[in-house]
Amino acid sequence: MHTLQDVQRVNLKLLVEVDRICRKLGISYFLDSGTLLGAVRHHGFIPWDDDIDIAMKRDDFEKFVQAAPNELGEDYRLFGPADYGSEAFFDFEYHVAYLPSRIQAQDDETRFYGGLQNHILLDIFVIDETSDSESDRTRQTTSLKYWYALGWGHRFSLDYSTYSALQKPVVWVLSHIGRMRSQRAIEEGYWKAARRFEGSGSGSCFMPNYLLREIGLTYEKAWYADTVDLDIEGHAFMAPIGYDGVLSTMFGDYHELPPEADRHPEHYELSDPDFWIG
Repeated sequence: MHTLQDVQRVNLKLLVEVDRICRKLGISYFLDSGTLLGAVRHHGFIPWDDDIDIAMKRDDFEKFVQAAPNELGEDYRLFGPADYGSEAFFDFEYHVAYLPSRIQAQDDETRFYGGLQNHILLDIFVIDETSDSESDRTRQTTSLKYWYALGWGHRFSLDYSTYSALQKPVVWVLSHIGRMRSQRAIEEGYWKAARRFEGSGSGSCFMPNYLLREIGLTYEKAWYADTVDLDIEGHAFMAPIGYDGVLSTMFGDYHELPPEADRHPEHYELSDPDFWIG
């Protein structure tokens, strides 16, 4: 059986590979979320974390997406929303997959998404400019949630037990409307809404393809004005120069450890007999 340390070794490989390409091509990226928190608070990975996250400003993200297919080593693959197929929706994130890995047995759902989600992944979030106006940001977030809900019409399945009594009819209606639109049209609508304030000259930014419940988080662009190198397992990786502001926005008092009951891996079931790392 594989251990969390085995997963973290793969996560380190993914980070090193992305870092290699970015430094070669002059592309900036930023450690993000729990990966950034681990580098700052633990000077490495969070001991119980099994996930890896980075973010890129829009221009650098587009350069990376264009270059990565020709630059990544044979054990890696970049994929995004369009790669699931014209009628399948998972989310709006981009990922780099470690191909010599499998997280579960192939079933109808994993096949529906082309097997792409059935690997250990590095998640890439896009940093876009947003308005300094709270009301503008609220309208933008509402629009993004609308487009995201249309995408649910192209999910393999929806678990209505996860929604409140008020949310269930909304999810049902929007997902059925989404089925009448192509997944490509929904994706185009989503990114158009995400870039609504591009070039506005504001001092604010956000990550539109973040987790749905967190796309309303707003950051100061100054926090991402430059990078600073932080150490993980003896390797220097790029982080936002204003990482204190970023982490405080994400986690509040990020120096405080969570309750012991919450200190566990969240993304992979390591005891699954089909979990495999080559």
